[in-house]
Amino acid sequence: MVFSVLGAATWLLAGCASEGGSGGQEEKQTTNFTVVAPRDVEEQIDLGASGPSVGDLYVFSGPIYDESEDRQLGRIDGQCTTTSAPGPSAELRRLCIANATFTEEQGGAEIDTQGVGRLEAEDVELAVTGGTKDYRSARGIATFRFETDGRVVIAYELDL
Repeated sequence: MVFSVLGAATWLLAGCASEGGSGGQEEKQTTNFTVVAPRDVEEQIDLGASGPSVGDLYVFSGPIYDESEDRQLGRIDGQCTTTSAPGPSAELRRLCIANATFTEEQGGAEIDTQGVGRLEAEDVELAVTGGTKDYRSARGIATFRFETDGRVVIAYELDL
């Protein structure tokens, strides 16, 4: 009886190790890159009380370009919902979801981001929560920097 329990435990541990249960973790690949998105299409939708209020929407979309803005890489689509409206000492906060879809050379691969954006912040950091194709297991941060000329510079720091 002791032999069969010991044999079963050894078999179970060996099976787990060979399938990645406790051994050989796959190494993560890190990649950083920047894209630029002109603020082409954006719409503020005032749903509640007049002016900023909880539930208002901000919807946006448009092309994304490489950092030099010479080559279109795809498009970005997203929406943000106001979750706290400004008061005497509060700032406007929005829960945001943004999706970047890359064209031909990446076969339509997407990067999904979400998080809370504070309108008074210089940069808005959203969590990278996954994606499709090359980015299906992506995790990391996307930093959205809003330039005074109307462009949004997005810096991705990804673990794949």
